[in-house]
Order: sequence, then structure tokens, then C-alpha cells
Amino acid sequence: MLPELFHTVKAIYFDLDNTLIDRDTALGQALPGWLRARVPDLPESQYATHIPQILTRDNSGHLDRVTFCSGLQSTYGLAGTTGDIANDLAAAIAACITRNEAVVYFLASLRRSYRTGLISNGQGGTQRAKLVAAGLSGSFLPDTIYIGGECGYEKPERRIFDLVVHNLGLAAHDILFIGDHPLNDVAGAQAVGMKTCWVSHSLPASVLSTPPDMTLVSIDKLFTLSPVCQA
Repeated sequence: MLPELFHTVKAIYFDLDNTLIDRDTALGQALPGWLRARVPDLPESQYATHIPQILTRDNSGHLDRVTFCSGLQSTYGLAGTTGDIANDLAAAIAACITRNEAVVYFLASLRRSYRTGLISNGQGGTQRAKLVAAGLSGSFLPDTIYIGGECGYEKPERRIFDLVVHNLGLAAHDILFIGDHPLNDVAGAQAVGMKTCWVSHSLPASVLSTPPDMTLVSIDKLFTLSPVCQA
């Protein structure tokens, strides 16, 4: 099925967190040190309980960041605004991102046949640090990287997707967007008419408002299904 879907588009754009990079694993690695540094009075015996609770509440980043960080603030008495906390934690996550050679090769191969790019929420500095850590800073042309904190609006807002369509000079249905978030990625791209591929991480299809054109459990599946990687 994927080869047929690929043959129907001229451009393929990606989400970053939990699509091209393993943001959840990085969060799991970053959180213990981050929490100890900011809540030093928490008894050592309680870290083992609190960290899984935070990871569950984070819900792979699907919980709204203001709500998530407000919960951290009220639970642990953290200083600063929810935005400060979100940026601080995002920086800690970025420091734990690792390079995936398969993703680097896949994107390089894809660029031989398609126009490619990135649409990501978050602050520019943090997201670009993730790209560098993942070895993806050279995987996209500079003018094909759209980061919410730099654009002034974020997914699922229509404006960021419309901007991509306009700058590509293509019809929306000639663009495939690949991402993991049911609302921000799938519904957001569908709203402007893009084709969509959902990276589900085994979530049930019931979390989607409208079925995507394709579903994959993980981005790794693309490495074997993509026609550009079957040399």
C-alpha cells in the first residue's frame, strides 16, 4: 500500500517528536536528573513512584503542555511560568536525543525523489538542538523547516500547514504529512487537504477523528516499505 501512496504525492513532510526522533525515551532518561535538580527535598524513595506518574501524565506529549506543566508546578512548587518549565524540560529532553542512522539514511534517500521538510511545534532553539543531536540538521533544506515557535503559530492551526502548501507551490493533496499526534498532525494536515500517515505507536484508531491514508506502528516500518529504500 505504501508504494502506491508515495506515488500519489510530490512532497513528504514530517513531524519531529515521536516521529523522526524517540522523544519518549529521551524524556524517560532526562526526567530523573531534571526532577532531582528542581525538587531536591523530595525523599529519594519517592522518585521511583513520581517519575512513572509524570511519564503517564505526559502521555507521549499528547497532554497539552500548559496543562502538563501547570500540574508539575502545582505538585512540586516549581518556580517560573508554565512556559519556563516547558522550555526547561524540553531542553533536558533535547540533551538526551540520540542519532538514529536508519532515519538519517532514509531521509537522504527520500530527498532523491521527493521534496521533503519538517513541521514541528516547540521553540526553535530546542527543536533545532534536537535535530543536531539526532544528526538531522542537514536532512532538510533551511527553508523547509517550520517550527511553531519561529512561525508564530503551531499545529494543528491551519496557518502553519497553509504556509507549507503556499511555499511549496503544490496542491495540498500532492503533499503527504507523517506524524504521531492524532490532532496536531493527522487532523491538522487533513484540514488543509494533505494526505496523512499516522505513526500510531499502537494507539487505537478510535483516538482519531478521521482515518488517515495510512497507519504505521512506528517510523521504522517506512524503512522497509518505502520504495526509495528498497534498492
